Amino acid sequence: EFGDVDAFPLCVKTKDVDEFVNTVALISGSFGGINLEDIAAPRCFEIERKFLLLNNLWKSEAVGVHYKQAYLNEKGDNTIRVRIEGNQAKLTIKSKATNISRMEFEYDIPMEDAEKLFLIAKTPAVEKYRYKIEYAGNIWEVDEFLGDNEGLVIAEIELKSENQPFQKPSWIGMEV
Repeated sequence: EFGDVDAFPLCVKTKDVDEFVNTVALISGSFGGINLEDIAAPRCFEIERKFLLLNNLWKSEAVGVHYKQAYLNEKGDNTIRVRIEGNQAKLTIKSKATNISRMEFEYDIPMEDAEKLFLIAKTPAVEKYRYKIEYAGNIWEVDEFLGDNEGLVIAEIELKSENQPFQKPSWIGMEV
């Protein structure tokens, strides 16, 4: 059932993210591939779903934070992003997604470094406002894009597992 590839599950008995990542790195040479699924999300894994919005009902009580971001590499398997969120700067490295999961490492960096990294970015900077909205025990992040992408509004929710159930607010539309 795995495309004629022999596969078997491995369980790693740890909740320590660094120990988990180190274990996967140590055994990776023994396998043609490693597929991480059905795991609770440690801090280095991102599991998210993205949706279009049906209307502006979400905006009535939301306060947005200005974001500016660009990518330091060209399209490929992994991404390296520099971002300014309000008055904080971050550098983020993301692995290629498997289904809706991927590894993510994010680091605070000095604002001056972020501004210099924008100068060597491989993509033009994208600006948006991000609104964080609590609904039914989850945080929805709504991105309202500016500039060339003005008019595009996307909502996303980060989950602890790919199968985690969640309730959609009335303003959530089709998954993208």
